[in-house]
Amino acid sequence: MNDQEKQTQEFTDGEMVDERAPIVIEADNRNKNYLFEFEDDLTKQNIDKETIHTYVSSIEFYLIQYLTYDGKIISMEDGANTGRIDDFLSEFFLHKCMWASVKTLKEYLVSLDLFYQSMAKHQHISEEDAKQVTDYLISHKDPLIDRYTNYNDDPESLDHHWELFI
Repeated sequence: MNDQEKQTQEFTDGEMVDERAPIVIEADNRNKNYLFEFEDDLTKQNIDKETIHTYVSSIEFYLIQYLTYDGKIISMEDGANTGRIDDFLSEFFLHKCMWASVKTLKEYLVSLDLFYQSMAKHQHISEEDAKQVTDYLISHKDPLIDRYTNYNDDPESLDHHWELFI
């Protein structure tokens, strides 16, 4: 049974049975608590509901899909590592998510910054770690935008995908 199959949920006698590993369930529960805190902080800042939904959904994808991708369990705290954020924005999101675009990249840049500022406020990570995330996002914004623009606008950048169908 592969990791994806292990993480599926089945219905038995009308009740949902969670077949994921306990460590995955525990990580998801922790991440959901972080998401609730983040959403609460955004609400207190009088940000409109649609924008809050965008930011929270972006972080939910980062925490639950990327940080637990392929059976690995990476904590939210370790997700603040700028190398992980770089891998997510430069590689994972760009190459694995069809909705990756300059617009969604910018949403992720803001979402990640606000999220890790919120986590520092709640003392889940240090202020220094949150500042490193912010500094990374600011310093890499333009190169990332260029990368996404070139990837999405240059048909040559997609040649490696077409080879699969030839």
